[in-house]
Amino acid sequence: MLDARHYVRAVTELGEKRPVLTSRAIYNERGMKLLDAGVRVDARMYERLVEHRLTVPVEDSLTSDPAVNGRVLRETAETLLERWPLFAAMGERHKAREVVLASLSSLPLPTPIGFCLTLARESFPDLFEHAVLTALTAGYLAWSPVARRHDVLLACAAGLLHDLGMLY
Repeated sequence: MLDARHYVRAVTELGEKRPVLTSRAIYNERGMKLLDAGVRVDARMYERLVEHRLTVPVEDSLTSDPAVNGRVLRETAETLLERWPLFAAMGERHKAREVVLASLSSLPLPTPIGFCLTLARESFPDLFEHAVLTALTAGYLAWSPVARRHDVLLACAAGLLHDLGMLY
């Protein structure tokens, strides 16, 4: 069983800086409602969330706007390509650069994943940048003139999500 205390601490601290809301009611494993839908999650909710075993992972019930999406991923990637010489060199192949950036920006991000990426961006910016850089690296490694765009997209997704569990 995953210990979510570290993750919930980061979520409730984020809730002190910007709105984090429950997207649906949160129940413990005995069916007791802990939080209703639409409730703002902040530091006052920490104990309530960690002292119960939940019916679904907490990230499945949370939102925060604006959330990380494809546009944010592309903008972050473009910024990082300019900042890091190695990545800038990878990006010099115009066709590869566009395919990788397009793949990154078109990744389908389910709400829980978007929330986790938002949490990473806001609370652990080094982890978020590492995830985007890894997505770029994986995308560039998967790209070739004959590669299917879907394969590049899958490689970008794997790179982006490979360390998301570190939030826990």
